[in-house]
Amino acid sequence: MPDFSPFALAATALAATLAGIMLFFAAVVTPAVFKTLERAEAGQVVRTLFPKYYVLGTVLAATAAGLAGIDCALVATALLAGVAGLFALERLVMLPMIDKHRAGRASGEPAATRKFGALHRASVFLNMGQLLATIAAAVMLAA
Repeated sequence: MPDFSPFALAATALAATLAGIMLFFAAVVTPAVFKTLERAEAGQVVRTLFPKYYVLGTVLAATAAGLAGIDCALVATALLAGVAGLFALERLVMLPMIDKHRAGRASGEPAATRKFGALHRASVFLNMGQLLATIAAAVMLAA
């Protein structure tokens, strides 16, 4: 059995937990909400959850990065710090922009509809990249 430092073990556990939360939210919560509720209600539920999701992701990834850094796992630290930074960016910058253009889309503005679609796609791709980086960091830390 490998000899893990407590910092690497805690960082691995946090990264794995974050990856699990991300997968659960994308694969279970969001589809279930949209399948169960009307589209407008489902959107409202998901919009209520997203700010909390981004804050939780920021905290978990930043904490894991700090613990990995103590253990001198530089690549994993960089990956997790990047994931944390992106979660913060999504919460503080992208989410308000998406909400602004969602309102414009609802009032029938074609430019807002295009911008909303582009921002939504970007947030999905960022989230997938964050998930892959989080899994990679967990694997590196566990090795």
